[in-house]
Amino acid sequence: TNLVKLEEDGSVDHTFNPTGDPDGPVRALAQQVNGSIVVAGEFFSVAGEAQSSLARFNADGSFDSGFDVDINGPVLTLTVEPTGDLIFAGDFFYVIGGQTGIRVGRLNSVSEPAAFADGYVPDARVTASTVLADGDLVIGGDFLHLGVEERTRLARLHRAMGSLDQTLLSPFSVEDIETMARKPDGNYIIAGEFPATGNFNANIIELSPDGQTVEDGHFVSTNGDNIFSMFGDGSYTYLSGDFTVVNGVSRNRFARLLGFGSVDGGFHCSVNGFIYAMAKWNHYILVAGSFTEINGVPRQNLAMITDDCFVLNSFDVPVTGGIVRNIQVLPNDQILLAGNFNGVNGISRNSMARLLMVGLQGFVDGFNPNVGGTVTTLSLLKGGQVIIAGQFDQVSGENRRGLALLDPDGSLSSKLQLPLGAGQKVRSMAAFANGTVMLAGDFTEIDGISKNHVAMIKPNLFNQGNYLVINDFTVDANDEVRVLLPTQNGKVFLPVSYTH
Repeated sequence: TNLVKLEEDGSVDHTFNPTGDPDGPVRALAQQVNGSIVVAGEFFSVAGEAQSSLARFNADGSFDSGFDVDINGPVLTLTVEPTGDLIFAGDFFYVIGGQTGIRVGRLNSVSEPAAFADGYVPDARVTASTVLADGDLVIGGDFLHLGVEERTRLARLHRAMGSLDQTLLSPFSVEDIETMARKPDGNYIIAGEFPATGNFNANIIELSPDGQTVEDGHFVSTNGDNIFSMFGDGSYTYLSGDFTVVNGVSRNRFARLLGFGSVDGGFHCSVNGFIYAMAKWNHYILVAGSFTEINGVPRQNLAMITDDCFVLNSFDVPVTGGIVRNIQVLPNDQILLAGNFNGVNGISRNSMARLLMVGLQGFVDGFNPNVGGTVTTLSLLKGGQVIIAGQFDQVSGENRRGLALLDPDGSLSSKLQLPLGAGQKVRSMAAFANGTVMLAGDFTEIDGISKNHVAMIKPNLFNQGNYLVINDFTVDANDEVRVLLPTQNGKVFLPVSYTH
């Protein structure tokens, strides 16, 4: 199972026995006042029953099939209010009890929808949230506006009806907020990517309730250098980037933090390149990117380490000819790699490969889409299919420009043949349970049809399920679009830097 309860000493509580697994990643957990456990993420079913993105288990681990919500899109963060109400947020729209909502919602203690944030819809996904001492909600994410009011990736909503606070304005440049948490003293911590501005060089900082930076609250400083990836395993936080110093301590592109950001002096993990992706597999950490050594141990672009950076000798799977950009841990001990490489463990694999884990060894399996270019983004579909997008012209020897559909075994599906314009690419995808996929990027045409930066495709049930471009869905943006979300009434929110 991917849901387990631990005793205070770290041992497994065997009285908690979940009756079923979500069929996709769990991104957040919350315990309600009655002991029930709410799970959120990117899944479509639990215990064999249809249940998208939000589900609940009873205190003994049994699946609560009576918790019936209809959410279309990932839920990325959960917060339980002192009243017992549940705040959930992410990149979705929902229909619950006849009420609809976008990206932020509230359920009361009996799981009925409660009014919240009316008129203040974030224009992009919400990735983090926390409740302040007075009950107000702070959210962070990729948004630039709430409704018509400008809020750069950080906003505060008043408890009563979700009205927007007019005093909290981001006092610094923010590119990406990944997570946040409230401190006992009422302040809160946000973490993500914050470009250096003046003397401000932190990527994890402390804020007062009104959003002002707290003196000595810049917990992580990399002297303005970049953080590419951040990964937490429940005990530590791992950072990778192009930095050489973290909080004044020498750390070569990889560091581990303790508590509220102090550098772990016992963790020494030197990388002679860059780590672009990290993922948890069992008790170990997978790291991938562009490197040839970790702690002096030869490893080419992919390695498995313990939480103290001991490089596992048994896992030696070199990735050659390029860079690994993405790692996806799949069910059944499988690991999906994507990027722009040409070989894995001595076996020819172009830009995508899948490993089957046997013990602590990774073996390249028969998944071989043979992509003729770079895979920049991918989306897992229900049933195990994968839509890939990037800068490529061929997949499995057949013409596929920038967009392709793979079956679970890696073979190219004939059901998606919609080439992008030459030199164009998709930057973001949103795939839904019914197979409909929205695309955003810097393209201007798909399958010869003019589509300026935003398009929608779907399987044509009257033509053997072959994907087609939805002609009557037309959005003309005059610049690239990086984030999108469709709503049930046909509108699309687009936080980008276009002029019309």
